[in-house]
Amino acid sequence: MGRSARAFDPGRRANPGGSGRAQDPEAAAGGGVASTADPPRGTLGEAALFALLTLLPWGITGCGGGLPPLKEEEAARVVEVAEPVAAALTRSLLGRLAAALEEGGPAQAAEFCSREALRLTAQVQDSVGGGLVLKRTSFRYRNPANAPDPAEEEALRYFEEGIRRGAGARPAHYVQRFSEDEFRYYKPLFVAELCTGCHGHPETFSPELRQVLADRYPGDLATGYEVGQLRGVLRVSVPAARIKP
Repeated sequence: MGRSARAFDPGRRANPGGSGRAQDPEAAAGGGVASTADPPRGTLGEAALFALLTLLPWGITGCGGGLPPLKEEEAARVVEVAEPVAAALTRSLLGRLAAALEEGGPAQAAEFCSREALRLTAQVQDSVGGGLVLKRTSFRYRNPANAPDPAEEEALRYFEEGIRRGAGARPAHYVQRFSEDEFRYYKPLFVAELCTGCHGHPETFSPELRQVLADRYPGDLATGYEVGQLRGVLRVSVPAARIKP
């Protein structure tokens, strides 16, 4: 895949708006409404609202290799298709994660993610059908199978740069024309206070949690986070046929 065209100006408003099995969503993840709320430090519901359902300005781009530029109306349609799917995955994972945390604390939550996240992601993917593919990824991944590909790295860099600029609201999503047959939608995922139980500073972890992480993820890169930091992205791949009028 070649280099992408420059992203759409994140300050400009627009109308709202792969193939294969789902990949393990171990990374912690709108329309045209802007928000500049600070990251929540409270309940799971507040964290979910901020980390996964925030509505902010957005970017669009088209990958290189002779592909036509991505039109704003195409990007809006991709968002329209992908946003409800991202919300469905969020509800499924957060509900089960909350139960695991309440029942056994961070160690059990880590066990849940290692055993069940892939299965639940596949269930949501199969339930929506239509060729949509779901994944979460990060530069600081926990499972090497979730390492970002070049297109995902581009999306991660887009959000990192938007955060570094620090002017106004942070970008809420990013849309790519990945190929003639596939578009990609990305939503940024931010660290909420509850996430630090498993993704915070290791010196604060219980011996049980440290052992779980050492056993399940010996090459773990996903610790040392502070509340409000970018954790990664949620990606929804959308077949081009799904956005045709």
